[in-house]
Amino acid sequence: MLRHLVILTFLTVVTSSQGAGVVRLGESLKGLLAGSRRDIVIEMEPVLGQVLTNPSLLGLTGDVRRNQVIGLLQERSRISQIPVMNALTTLGLADRAKPYWVANRIVVRDVDIGAIQALSKFSFGLPMLIREPIKAKIYPVVTIEEKNDQPKVASTRAGDLQYGVAKINANKVWDKGNRGEGIVVGIIDTGANTRHIALRDNYKNDQYSWKDAFGKYDDPYDGNGHGTHCAGTICGTTNGIGVAPGAKFIACRGLDDEGSGDDTTLMTCGQFMACPSGNSSTDGTTRATCTGFPHVISNSWGGLVGGQDFYNSIINCNVYMHD
Repeated sequence: MLRHLVILTFLTVVTSSQGAGVVRLGESLKGLLAGSRRDIVIEMEPVLGQVLTNPSLLGLTGDVRRNQVIGLLQERSRISQIPVMNALTTLGLADRAKPYWVANRIVVRDVDIGAIQALSKFSFGLPMLIREPIKAKIYPVVTIEEKNDQPKVASTRAGDLQYGVAKINANKVWDKGNRGEGIVVGIIDTGANTRHIALRDNYKNDQYSWKDAFGKYDDPYDGNGHGTHCAGTICGTTNGIGVAPGAKFIACRGLDDEGSGDDTTLMTCGQFMACPSGNSSTDGTTRATCTGFPHVISNSWGGLVGGQDFYNSIINCNVYMHD
């Protein structure tokens, strides 16, 4: 039974239970002055639970099951989002809206507070929350200058195992013939420098291996370095830095050059990892034809507030679509 192992270091978000048919405004959207404009996330009830109990999944395994789950998710989300998309059309906002099936949410950019308040007064018959995107970030690398009274530490020689790799006894697994071959890792971070000597041979390098959630770079890029560092820790091939040097990786840039992003860019990456090829089902019975997905996803980023759960729907989607 194959499941995603989702590696997470994150702290952020919202929600509480909502009454049927109630549209709630996030606290930061209340009391804004006239003329204020904000990006918003319209958060609806997840549909994954309905999908996983669908009888059409009985007896399906592997990629066939995965694609059927994705097709059903796409269709159920589309249906539940129709009233909201109609309301956005009425308000002249449809061209600013991007619906997501991975978490059944709609992101709308640059919305006037008057339109936000008008949207909250529509009767959709379903509970939902209208809120601002939630910020996420990586913490900066801190360099501590060596003090005169501290012992000098010998640098690692080329070919030696790095401390962390040796500490977890990764080499003992390698000795049994498993260096990660056949595994694809997804990196959601600041991007990746796929030309780096430690990574260039392990980048999957096909048409479904890269996405920039900010829509700026068509080819792999990392203006920060954190994503490249994470990819190296996972599957780097030189100087003993990678735990699984036989694995391949794909990457999505969900954080900018300052190491900052929000749940909209990270949701874009989460949906990309669920279906890198981006193919869609046209109805609830036609299977999607997603390809290129990873077996493992790394999310090494965080936020400003702990104990939050905004990414849980994206995690669940990537985990429970497997048999």
